[in-house]
Amino acid sequence: MARKGTIEKGSRTALVTGAGSGIGRCMARRLAELGYRLILAGLDPAKLEAAAEELHEQYGLAVEVIPIDLARPEAAHELFERVQALGREVDVLVNNAGAFSFRDILQTPVERIEKILCLHALTTTLTCRLFGAEMSRRGCGGHILNMASYSLWMPWPGLALYSASKSYLRGFSVAFAKEVREQNIRVTKTMQALGGKKLREYYDDVYAHCMVQDYIIDVNQAIDTYSPVYEKYISIDSEGIKYEGKK
Repeated sequence: MARKGTIEKGSRTALVTGAGSGIGRCMARRLAELGYRLILAGLDPAKLEAAAEELHEQYGLAVEVIPIDLARPEAAHELFERVQALGREVDVLVNNAGAFSFRDILQTPVERIEKILCLHALTTTLTCRLFGAEMSRRGCGGHILNMASYSLWMPWPGLALYSASKSYLRGFSVAFAKEVREQNIRVTKTMQALGGKKLREYYDDVYAHCMVQDYIIDVNQAIDTYSPVYEKYISIDSEGIKYEGKK
């Protein structure tokens, strides 16, 4: 029996940014499991090629890579044009690429501020605009996932830039989702949080699986399936989150 959310192998295409490592790479793997062809975009060509080779060998699907710096004003248009040059129509867009910053604003180089705001706000907004318009034009619907962060609720010293940029992503995604709902385009924003390094690899994999289940399949199924497993590795008490063991 096919798992829920599975499509005819290779019949649809998913574009994942920041796909060379971490959550982005895990997202790509989960989408491949469901049968999606993949386009992996990101900054590091070597990591993208390694991910593409691994996914192609494991799932027998077409996997193409687009090395690109998305923290530039022209990046979204360039990405869109390069996807079109491949002859692909994107059914699922995962805007995962991001950069972290923990530094007071007055100590942050202006160039760093410009790049983070461009990557988190401008590039994500424009990829939603460009690929969303194509989804609407085709009339087949689609899915867009924007990666915000739990830190948007934490406008603390040192996080001013990062949390504000992620707060923008949340607000934009909520409003944009309502605008395109009648075109059968589903827009989801996610507010992940993560902690110690020894949980990171396991967290990325479980989190990616839950998000794919959530925005493409069914959130309740994801929670029922993965919460008992996840809870084996973390506990929360009055002192915060504690990490217990590793995979």
